[in-house]
Amino acid sequence: MTFASHFRREKQGSKTQVGSQPNSFIEYFIEREESGDSAYLAAIETLSSLKNSASDMNEFQEILLEDIIFTSLNATYYEHLFVSLKDNPQYLLKLIDRFSEDAETRDNEIALQGQDHFNYILNRGTCVGCKSCAHHADVEDLVGKWEEENLDFFITLYIGMQTIQYGLDQLLYDLLPSDASLVEKISMESILEFRQFVYKYSEHKLNE
Repeated sequence: MTFASHFRREKQGSKTQVGSQPNSFIEYFIEREESGDSAYLAAIETLSSLKNSASDMNEFQEILLEDIIFTSLNATYYEHLFVSLKDNPQYLLKLIDRFSEDAETRDNEIALQGQDHFNYILNRGTCVGCKSCAHHADVEDLVGKWEEENLDFFITLYIGMQTIQYGLDQLLYDLLPSDASLVEKISMESILEFRQFVYKYSEHKLNE
């Protein structure tokens, strides 16, 4: 599955369940949005700060791309953590604490792989050899959009990715520690459904 389609797969309406079971994580996300503690608005604020920090439009676009790649790779680590929580519910708080403590190491690893993908896109889909070659196919659909200088596409993708990131943080650091029984509802399907719902939600909000 390509990078963007992983988050942009069409869903029917505002689906809040996986199969025949309600998706508690989507329901929680909606509650937070309606309460004013909005992951989407946090993403909008992050975009504004990013734009203000850039010296020109070219730098803004490049930082945008770097952050999109970074956030996508980071979300994969979150997925692995959620699976570990499901498999080891007795260590819920310890695993969350360890995940937080390992943030700097994890960020450095992601930055290295992200830089490889970033260079691949800037080089129009060519690579003379790097440690991430085997995974360049994951970002292949971004190459053409970058060459087209499709800024609207990347802004939409950025907001979607950032909203997902803030939403995952809410699940990990707020919801699960307060209700450990929800760990049993974790699955790759429920987390993917959550990510896709949040992306479509942010896309809809941008177009309002």
